[in-house]
Amino acid sequence: MLLIFSRTGWRALACLTVLFALGCGSHTGRYPNRTVVMICPWAAGGGTDRVARFLADQLQRELGQPVVVQNQTGGSGAMGHAAGARARPDGYTITMGTFELCTMRAMGISDLTYRNFQPLAQVNADPAAILVRNEAPWQTLREFIDDVRSRPGELKMSGTAAGGAWDLARSGLLLAAELPVDAVLWSPSQGAAPSLVELLGGHIDAVCCSLPEAQSQLEAGQLRALCVMSAERLPDHPDVQTAKENGIDWEAVGWRGLFLPPGTPADVADLLSDKLRQVVESDAYRDFLAKNGFGGALRQGSEFAQFLDEQELRWRAVIEAAGMSATNGKPRVVVSTDPGPWFFPRVLVACLVTGMCLIAGANEWRVRARARRPGSLNEEVRVDTARLSERGVLDVVLLVAGLALYLSVIPWLGFFAGTLLFAVAMMVRLGTRWPTAIGLSVCLLGVVYLLFVQQFRVVLPTSPWWPL
Repeated sequence: MLLIFSRTGWRALACLTVLFALGCGSHTGRYPNRTVVMICPWAAGGGTDRVARFLADQLQRELGQPVVVQNQTGGSGAMGHAAGARARPDGYTITMGTFELCTMRAMGISDLTYRNFQPLAQVNADPAAILVRNEAPWQTLREFIDDVRSRPGELKMSGTAAGGAWDLARSGLLLAAELPVDAVLWSPSQGAAPSLVELLGGHIDAVCCSLPEAQSQLEAGQLRALCVMSAERLPDHPDVQTAKENGIDWEAVGWRGLFLPPGTPADVADLLSDKLRQVVESDAYRDFLAKNGFGGALRQGSEFAQFLDEQELRWRAVIEAAGMSATNGKPRVVVSTDPGPWFFPRVLVACLVTGMCLIAGANEWRVRARARRPGSLNEEVRVDTARLSERGVLDVVLLVAGLALYLSVIPWLGFFAGTLLFAVAMMVRLGTRWPTAIGLSVCLLGVVYLLFVQQFRVVLPTSPWWPL
């Protein structure tokens, strides 16, 4: 029986490793039957995050399955977008795409465009605005621009990452006012929310973002809007002048939309498209937009694709005029190394099976070495060999059953909880004491979290009850 751990056994277990590793990401059954992840490429608390969380909550009601939002920031929005584009095309990963999909490639920030996705729908459109502290000396955009002109390079602004929607809106505004882009220093951030904190703290002079993103600060009287970059004044902010009213012919509108990875099955995409249309056209969504001051928009299918083409052409001209094109310098391409949410379960399965093979092989070598020693008791060796063989077979059976159970519970428990239970159980079965097994498993998962989730922004399967 010990031969199960040698030639034939090793081949069989190697085949099991491959089969389980390849099958870790597969799920059968009617869509959806587990948690759906919505990736937000920008920081929590900003406008994109707020829209994403409302839509996730509404889609959860429509789909009957949990929909959780994961904020994956970094790389001027490239990291989150890349994770969404390269996710498994099964409908369980949706990306809240933003304006940057039409600009980041031209700027050399990333190799991604909206063509790396399967567009679902545009759900929002908001014009850019210039905001300052309420006690700031400027009362109008014209006063602010005149001050910039008199002391170029001294004032500092923020609102998003370098090359993001609001950075380009600010660049276009300065160019339209016949000022160089660097007449105002730009301080990159992970979104509007942290930028507004910097503004209130006096670390920067102004923020370029949408008015809804600063709604609470505007209502509290902490901030003042100098202008909005739209064709006309906004109904929700009738007192805020447009850039055109200040003598600068410039408009800039940021948009948000939902995207799927390319290759998503047509029936899944159609279902999500229909559900999303119902959500966007609902009274609840209209109330959400009105309460937060967001602008509504709904484009799907060919209409959305045409809109994306137009946006790419429009902003390419601004990027080139501002000297931000990748052809004007060394491209700053952000390469995503995200292997996908099922990479680590596959690696864990392979490591566990390989570990069992090594342990079994070591035990076989130990028993056979003992049998070859002079004066060894044949009967005792035969007893040890029989016990080892029986335990080895049972370990293999338990390992296979445990792997099947592990893979089936990950969509509900998530990677961390499921892996903790499985690792502890296997360690105890192999003879490790309970406290040691728990401690080693927690340390291992801690390293995985800090290194891969926090540092490399790798997406792991999450639980609807613990969306880590």
